[in-house]
Amino acid sequence: MRPIHQDELTEYVSQFQTLCGGQLQKVLTSSNSLILGIHKEKKTHWLHFVLNPRAPLILLTIDFLPKIKRTTKPIALFLKSNLEGALLNSVTQNQKIGRVIDFNFGDRGKIEFRLFPHGQNILVQAGAKSISWNKVKDLPPPLNKIVPSENLRTLDELYMEWESGQSKKPQKKTDPKAKQLRAIKNIEVEIERKENLKWTEFAEWLKQNLDSEIPKEYMDYVDENLTPVENLERAYQKAKDTKRKIEVAKNRLQELKSNDLTPQKKQQESLFEASKSKGRKKLIQNSLEIYVGKSAKDNLNLLRRAKPWDYWFHLRDFPGAHAILRRPRGYEVGESELREACEFLIQNSAKKLVGERVDVVLVECRFVRPIKGDKLGRVNYHSERVLSLRV
Repeated sequence: MRPIHQDELTEYVSQFQTLCGGQLQKVLTSSNSLILGIHKEKKTHWLHFVLNPRAPLILLTIDFLPKIKRTTKPIALFLKSNLEGALLNSVTQNQKIGRVIDFNFGDRGKIEFRLFPHGQNILVQAGAKSISWNKVKDLPPPLNKIVPSENLRTLDELYMEWESGQSKKPQKKTDPKAKQLRAIKNIEVEIERKENLKWTEFAEWLKQNLDSEIPKEYMDYVDENLTPVENLERAYQKAKDTKRKIEVAKNRLQELKSNDLTPQKKQQESLFEASKSKGRKKLIQNSLEIYVGKSAKDNLNLLRRAKPWDYWFHLRDFPGAHAILRRPRGYEVGESELREACEFLIQNSAKKLVGERVDVVLVECRFVRPIKGDKLGRVNYHSERVLSLRV
């Protein structure tokens, strides 16, 4: 995955600024990441700083903390001792330096995140004391590489990209339904945040009051390095971009809600296909399947591929076919179902039996063992049950 571009980071900083006023309540670390839990408006916002040398990342999730293998790092102990419980005052980015973000906690201190590939670092300052994750190096000069706007990723897209990379590592399977619900929740929060932005309102006010002092409620929408006219153009462009992003997010939300990710029951493979054998098959009551092999070899192949709880049938005292009745584990087969299975076995026996009483041996496949080296397909069995019926 590619590193965060400076233009992407500028957009992320504007979102992180909505956390100002929140309280730092949790500090967690793993082998290569620092996670901060900032509580605001009855929600916990988790900031993840992943110190991947090739592509250091900053991620944001709301009320959801991905599973990590926690380890205790000196920087975590320092943060808990000096900054835990502090209120976040501001989030700033130095445009001249590039990919560096400062999270300022007033008089308590600040956290600086450097997101340069192979120069990634976290620096914490609290009064006269300071600590860093890696050895502090000189900041590299900013790169002015231009990235097309359509290739810039949102925080949600960045998280999904990171999570897909994590899933390539051996781990427990993620429930697709739970993943879908998390994505829906994150998009709904993002839509609500964007709808609360006042770019259009600010642009209309500024259009009528270019020479007036900016009201306090609009100060977050002003770039002090731009002229009033340039700020007006910027506000209209931001309003247009925000409207487009809301439409895209709503379409994505509708698409996610319309997708039915309820786990579908996997269709059971035919026993003939599984055993590479031939014969006859019949579907009896309650979707149970019974298989009869065409030859002694087919009978043995069917037996070897059957589940331990499947039933094996054979006519007592008569040469002829074996049969396998497949059943779900724990399912109690009824008498009428057993009788239908026996009748199918008799119909496919070598000897035609009419008007006679026949005994059919029934036993779970776990208790049946082929006789080694016997080419006639004979077996040994125990724990059998015998059903008698007239044909």
